[in-house]
Amino acid sequence: FLDSDDFLTFDACEIVLKEMKKGFDLLCFDAFVYRVKTKQFYRFKQDEVFNQKEFLDFLSKQRHFCWSVWAKCFRKDMILKSFEKIKIDERLSYGEDVLFCYVYFMFCEKIAVFKTCIYHYEFNPSGRYENKNKEILNQNYQDKKKSNEIIKKLSKEFLHDEFHQKLFEVLEREKEGIIKRLAIKKT
Repeated sequence: FLDSDDFLTFDACEIVLKEMKKGFDLLCFDAFVYRVKTKQFYRFKQDEVFNQKEFLDFLSKQRHFCWSVWAKCFRKDMILKSFEKIKIDERLSYGEDVLFCYVYFMFCEKIAVFKTCIYHYEFNPSGRYENKNKEILNQNYQDKKKSNEIIKKLSKEFLHDEFHQKLFEVLEREKEGIIKRLAIKKT
């Protein structure tokens, strides 16, 4: 997945193809993020290979949960398998990355994380994430709430463990963050 205002490094496709040939279900790369200044986003310390449990433990210890679809490479067959669990007509404009990644991660067996930055992400002040418009913030809140509910429902199909406990805490904090930005009471 590549947003229209973002770009990949010159050698990104070669790097991804070489690594995907090793049988990984998911590749996660670091990224340069452009906001006020350029910085590395995830700051992975080293290249690592994980099984699913190790990866979920790794995720739960990260500052950012790695929910975005950017800076990752997914297998097409597993994308389609993930969409069997997610109704396409959910029509989420916010929280859709989290929902997709959650389901996809639950099917992964072999994951690689790389400290290499192959993705350049441009924060868009007019985009959904940064937007301060009350209507858009309210829609973001509703979508996030719906996404969280779907994840909780789907989680019943998967092993409940420390990862899920941490996940639900993070999802709730993210939802609360939107509420604070919106300055509305929870419903």
